[in-house]
Amino acid sequence: GKGGWTPLHLASQIGDVDILAELLHACPDSLEDVTVWGETVLHIAARNDKYDALHLLVYFLRKNKERGAWRLEYKLLELKDEHDVGVDCQV
Repeated sequence: GKGGWTPLHLASQIGDVDILAELLHACPDSLEDVTVWGETVLHIAARNDKYDALHLLVYFLRKNKERGAWRLEYKLLELKDEHDVGVDCQV
């Protein structure tokens, strides 16, 4: 999409946890997608004060961590935005 946005990015912006859950179930690797500005769905949810969406995303990361998805978790939680501010979430 425009600006590198995916349906998951849009769902995190509007905070629709039902759509987020469906998209994550259908394509868990979409968590790795970044916009042209280097933002993940975690950045977008946090920037737009969508705390329920952020909670769901972190929950999803935890579940994947339990399945051994360490690489994905660290990649997403340590990404920097254009202001060099990382998403600081303890999982």
